[in-house]
Amino acid sequence: MRTISISIDESDFDKFGFVTGNLSFAELVVIVEKELSRQKLEKCINKIRNHGLPDLTMEEITAEVEAVRAERHARNRE
Repeated sequence: MRTISISIDESDFDKFGFVTGNLSFAELVVIVEKELSRQKLEKCINKIRNHGLPDLTMEEITAEVEAVRAERHARNRE
Protein backbone atom coordinates (compact mmCIF):
# COMPACT_ATOMS: atom_id res chain seq x y z
CA MET A 1 0.00 0.00 0.00
CA ARG A 2 1.18 3.53 -0.75
CA THR A 3 0.71 6.66 1.31
CA ILE A 4 0.14 10.17 0.01
CA SER A 5 0.21 13.40 1.93
CA ILE A 6 -2.27 16.20 1.21
CA SER A 7 -2.22 19.65 2.76
CA ILE A 8 -5.55 21.25 3.60
CA ASP A 9 -6.19 24.54 5.34
CA GLU A 10 -7.93 24.58 8.70
CA SER A 11 -11.24 25.97 7.40
CA ASP A 12 -11.56 23.20 4.78
CA PHE A 13 -10.54 20.62 7.39
CA ASP A 14 -13.44 21.80 9.55
CA LYS A 15 -15.87 22.25 6.63
CA PHE A 16 -15.39 18.66 5.47
CA GLY A 17 -15.73 17.35 9.00
CA PHE A 18 -12.33 15.69 9.25
CA VAL A 19 -11.53 14.54 12.76
CA THR A 20 -8.15 12.98 12.05
CA GLY A 21 -5.38 13.40 9.53
CA ASN A 22 -5.11 9.66 8.91
CA LEU A 23 -7.79 8.33 6.57
CA SER A 24 -8.10 5.53 4.10
CA PHE A 25 -8.79 6.53 0.52
CA ALA A 26 -12.31 5.08 0.82
CA GLU A 27 -12.98 7.25 3.90
CA LEU A 28 -11.70 10.34 2.07
CA VAL A 29 -13.96 9.63 -0.92
CA VAL A 30 -17.02 9.25 1.32
CA ILE A 31 -16.30 12.52 3.13
CA VAL A 32 -15.70 14.46 -0.09
CA GLU A 33 -18.79 12.95 -1.79
CA LYS A 34 -20.92 13.89 1.21
CA GLU A 35 -19.72 17.51 1.11
CA LEU A 36 -20.21 17.75 -2.67
CA SER A 37 -23.73 16.34 -2.30
CA ARG A 38 -24.47 18.89 0.41
CA GLN A 39 -23.24 21.70 -1.85
CA LYS A 40 -25.39 20.46 -4.76
CA LEU A 41 -28.43 20.20 -2.50
CA GLU A 42 -27.85 23.76 -1.30
CA LYS A 43 -27.72 24.97 -4.93
CA CYS A 44 -31.00 23.17 -5.66
CA ILE A 45 -32.66 24.70 -2.62
CA ASN A 46 -31.50 28.17 -3.68
CA LYS A 47 -32.88 27.62 -7.20
CA ILE A 48 -36.18 26.47 -5.72
CA ARG A 49 -36.36 29.57 -3.53
CA ASN A 50 -35.58 31.83 -6.50
CA HIS A 51 -38.47 30.33 -8.48
CA GLY A 52 -41.05 30.54 -5.71
CA LEU A 53 -41.57 26.82 -5.24
CA PRO A 54 -41.59 26.95 -1.43
CA ASP A 55 -44.90 28.78 -1.75
CA LEU A 56 -46.51 25.75 -3.45
CA THR A 57 -48.24 22.97 -1.56
CA MET A 58 -47.37 19.35 -2.31
CA GLU A 59 -50.72 19.04 -4.08
CA GLU A 60 -49.85 21.98 -6.34
CA ILE A 61 -46.42 20.54 -7.11
CA THR A 62 -48.00 17.17 -7.91
CA ALA A 63 -50.51 18.86 -10.21
CA GLU A 64 -47.68 20.70 -12.02
CA VAL A 65 -45.74 17.47 -12.51
CA GLU A 66 -48.82 15.64 -13.76
CA ALA A 67 -49.59 18.47 -16.20
CA VAL A 68 -46.08 18.36 -17.64
CA ARG A 69 -46.26 14.59 -17.99
CA ALA A 70 -49.67 14.77 -19.67
CA GLU A 71 -48.40 17.39 -22.11
CA ARG A 72 -45.35 15.27 -22.94
CA HIS A 73 -47.52 12.20 -23.38
CA ALA A 74 -49.89 14.13 -25.71
CA ARG A 75 -46.93 15.36 -27.80
CA ASN A 76 -45.58 11.80 -28.12
CA ARG A 77 -48.94 10.62 -29.50
CA GLU A 78 -48.87 13.19 -32.32
